[in-house]
Amino acid sequence: MRFAFLAVLFCCLLPAQTFTPTPQGDALFNQQDWAGAAREFKLVTEQNPQDGRAWFRLAATLHRLEKFADSIAAFQRAADLQFQPPQAFAAIAREYAAEGDAAQALSWLAKAAKSGFGQAPFIESDPHLAALHTRPEYTAALETIRRNGKPCLSNPEYQQFDFWLGEWDVQVAGQTVARSRIEKVSEGCIVQENWMPFIGNEGKSWNYYEAATGKWEQLWISTGGITRYWGKLEGPRMVFQGTQAQVNGPTLQHRLSFTPLEGGRVRQLSEQSQDEGKTWTVGFDGIYVPRPKNP
Repeated sequence: MRFAFLAVLFCCLLPAQTFTPTPQGDALFNQQDWAGAAREFKLVTEQNPQDGRAWFRLAATLHRLEKFADSIAAFQRAADLQFQPPQAFAAIAREYAAEGDAAQALSWLAKAAKSGFGQAPFIESDPHLAALHTRPEYTAALETIRRNGKPCLSNPEYQQFDFWLGEWDVQVAGQTVARSRIEKVSEGCIVQENWMPFIGNEGKSWNYYEAATGKWEQLWISTGGITRYWGKLEGPRMVFQGTQAQVNGPTLQHRLSFTPLEGGRVRQLSEQSQDEGKTWTVGFDGIYVPRPKNP
């Protein structure tokens, strides 16, 4: 999301497709020789009409040459070939806006938003779309695009583990044994645990929601040891299972749960098995107690 729009469009190729190498066209494009680049990419599309990337780059050069109608056709061809359709839809919206066709521009902008386009700066800064800023359809599409670009801040699935966020005293059998700070980083995409025990080794875990699987994953690292967990929200509890390879010994299986309690507290229960889950022993059973906030 921090890269420029065109850089994102042209570097992230779909691995399932093959593309014609275009070093000369790319060089001319980088030199801003739009007419020369357009000739090169047009030649590639004639030789290989299934090359979505070439159609996309041709469309981009045609935009620079202000041949907006031709650019629309080329972007549409790239989208039909499944080369980055969301970006192509947004570009088509821009081309229609450049031609003064507000209705088509808004329609394609809505299509881009619905397909997952998330580059809000491209939409907000484009001069051709500026005339649409006061239209409610533009406002609605832009809001969706902003959410697409930062799903961890807006989609509810990414907030399922928020009950663990905070500054904590961690108690075992009524005795405080550690402090822990749980915070969100990477624009809300990672729940980061900072484990600070009074005795023993510090550690960190990174917890994140994987939209492709619909599951949460955790990676715990301490003194070189790595444990991987995966799980989901079950009722009010976050429940994980995991494995830990050992250099000398059997692979350990883990069960891990976080349960909200009264008073804003959270119980963390960790169990492990060395016999493929036949028997389990408690490794940690602690209560996270909110630390008093400083005045």
